Amino acid sequence: RIGFVPQTNMTLQEAVASFQPQAGDVIKSEDAFAMYSAAGWLGSLEIMEPGQGYMVYAQGGGSITYPSRSSLVAGRGLGETVDRKALLAQFEIDANAFENTESLVGTVVDAAALGLTGEEYLLAKVGDTYRGVATPTQVDGEVLYFLTIYGKANEAVSFALYQPETGEVLTLQEQIGFQANALQGSPSAPVSFTLAAESEGMAQTTLAIYPNPTEGQFQLRLAAGTQPVTVQLTDLTGRVLEARTLESVNGAYEVSAW
Repeated sequence: RIGFVPQTNMTLQEAVASFQPQAGDVIKSEDAFAMYSAAGWLGSLEIMEPGQGYMVYAQGGGSITYPSRSSLVAGRGLGETVDRKALLAQFEIDANAFENTESLVGTVVDAAALGLTGEEYLLAKVGDTYRGVATPTQVDGEVLYFLTIYGKANEAVSFALYQPETGEVLTLQEQIGFQANALQGSPSAPVSFTLAAESEGMAQTTLAIYPNPTEGQFQLRLAAGTQPVTVQLTDLTGRVLEARTLESVNGAYEVSAW
């Protein structure tokens, strides 16, 4: 376990620039982690903050000397980042209620073919309570999830996908037993998740409209397909107000704003 002694936030990349990592090394905080790979540090941990504690799993040992200045202070740092505390609050996850976490790198099998957008969140659950949430990360064209799971020894952890545009929750088939401080998967070999049978139909819903209800402007999303489709907007009498033809690109239809 290490402390972060600088008095300003730093990106993970610059904070540990003096460290000589090996593939598979991990740095984790209370609610996020990053793993070193051939592409550098990847994961949900993007910024190191003063006063926060971090755990480092380094196969070859080593030391870290923090730089004296931060690019974030100079305005050259990251753009928009995920507000992880707000994300945990959205799913009523109390990180302070648990002493241990487990880290997981995962992906969803055949996501595009199932009509998923790649914007879904990955959720961990124990019973009916959420124990972790991860937003998607694009790595070499693949959607990966860097998920921190909160739990107690041997608890049965199940998984689901949350669609932020519709609020739907899609059940995944896999389950694991919680292991404190364990790591499952990697960017090159992520844990594979598959939609449960009852969720496949939901993911492949012909038409999704959001926000729903709407007050004038909305977006629609269609499931995967290969042929052009025509979508008509009508009033209550059936009169066509507008019609659009959507083309399929690489087996998926683009989101259309109305």
